[in-house]
Amino acid sequence: MTNQTDDSFGGPAGTRGRGALFHAVLAAAAVLITAAAAVAVVFVTRDGGARDDARPAPPASATPDASSAPAPAGAWPVLTALPADTEPTGPISGTRTRISFENHTTDVYAISWLDPDGVLTEYATLDPGATYVQNTYAGHYWAAGISGKEITAVFLAAEEPGRAVLE
Repeated sequence: MTNQTDDSFGGPAGTRGRGALFHAVLAAAAVLITAAAAVAVVFVTRDGGARDDARPAPPASATPDASSAPAPAGAWPVLTALPADTEPTGPISGTRTRISFENHTTDVYAISWLDPDGVLTEYATLDPGATYVQNTYAGHYWAAGISGKEITAVFLAAEEPGRAVLE
């Protein structure tokens, strides 16, 4: 007695139709997984952070008007460099914003967050000619210092994104 197989499923003869059912179930599972992944992506912002309001983003086909489109970092206003001994004061608004650190020098800079107690937490090292964009909140202080040396400038994050230019 020989076993015959159905090429669409690989089972014994007489099980025809199960192969089609198997493939249909597999295709349905793939569609569900793809849909779940698409939903997960909708709830994440462009910068990788979770959305605060948990509402879906507008469809990709929607064209934002010019006033809602984010300006490129190079078009952001330049932030005033505060003295190196500036201590954190004032309210933190909680408004999300960004700072673009631009190193126009020949030195390597360390970029650090200056917490309300004056403690530095290093976030990035900025090579000469490099740019680094940091997500932050309005009212947060950021310090820049030549690596291995003292702080040279402090920048205060504003409500709108800004540029911290190191010259």
